[in-house]
Amino acid sequence: MKNLYNRNTLILLFVIAAVSINLRLGITSIGPLMDTLKESLNLSSTQASLLTTVPVLCMGIFALLATVLNKTLGSKITLLLMLSILLISTLIRGFYTGFITLLISAFFVGLAIAVLAPTLSSVIKKYFPGHAAVAIGISSFFMSAGSATTAALTGAFYTSMDSYPFALAIWSVFSFLAIIVVLFTNLVPKTTHHPKLCLNLNIISRHLGYKKCLGYSCYSMPYKLPYIFLH
Repeated sequence: MKNLYNRNTLILLFVIAAVSINLRLGITSIGPLMDTLKESLNLSSTQASLLTTVPVLCMGIFALLATVLNKTLGSKITLLLMLSILLISTLIRGFYTGFITLLISAFFVGLAIAVLAPTLSSVIKKYFPGHAAVAIGISSFFMSAGSATTAALTGAFYTSMDSYPFALAIWSVFSFLAIIVVLFTNLVPKTTHHPKLCLNLNIISRHLGYKKCLGYSCYSMPYKLPYIFLH
């Protein structure tokens, strides 16, 4: 373990934390404001449910895109590109508040997360081959912390500012900070190219895509079905 706690690896762990905290913000910030959005935008129950269903579908459908982007652009550029998409998709919610805008932003939030998650897994595999459990634990912790934070504070932001666009867009700050962190971090691979790397990333992408679809379907559909069928 002594090789894990040096300056370079601590910086990389900070990158993992900064990216991981963004992996749920754009989705979980919608839930606390669902009733407010329905009332303010005059949405049907089906329309409202799409705002959280579309990102989940995108996370499964576009996970394999991570393989292509990482192979052609590299991990750092892929992370920066997807974080930029996540930043714009979240920030735009504060300026354009129609249903179509929210739906489009939900699509791109799902797309960005679909690529970020397996890309982060490839970074962990590349830089922490002997300590992957530590890096994965940090990633999971900050991802969960981000979800809990949005669930707890989105409603508070709405109440204090009396503005749901502000409550949705404020979470783009974390994407911006993650971009800064990744931008000034060296992510050049330390190991030589391994012919199985692309195959492994492809397997990781499929696994994450299937897991996200199944997981979100199991614990989000019971929440959405009453909106669709009972209202």
